[in-house]
Amino acid sequence: MQKFITFLGVLLMLISADFVTAWGFQVFWNNLVLNIWQLFTTVDVINTMQISYGVFLAIAIAITLVYNPPVTEKTDDIGEAFGIVLSKVLTKVITIGLTLLVTTIVF
Repeated sequence: MQKFITFLGVLLMLISADFVTAWGFQVFWNNLVLNIWQLFTTVDVINTMQISYGVFLAIAIAITLVYNPPVTEKTDDIGEAFGIVLSKVLTKVITIGLTLLVTTIVF
């Protein structure tokens, strides 16, 4: 019974993380990328290039299904830990940008 409850908890966390990730993709694309893009163009990209939440949810679920997390790096040094976190965040932002670029091209 304990394993089943643990499984349900992990599944709930996974579903919640997918919804949050999809929301983050949507905010990043619709509120950041399109607003910056609008500054440098004369056409209306904000109303024509917005992507619905369902597309971002499908992307988040697909990334969850194919993602294979690497072994976690551990350190006690704060500077080294900051470098690890910064590289992970930068990699995540680049991954989000590339995913949204491919999504824009496909959809």
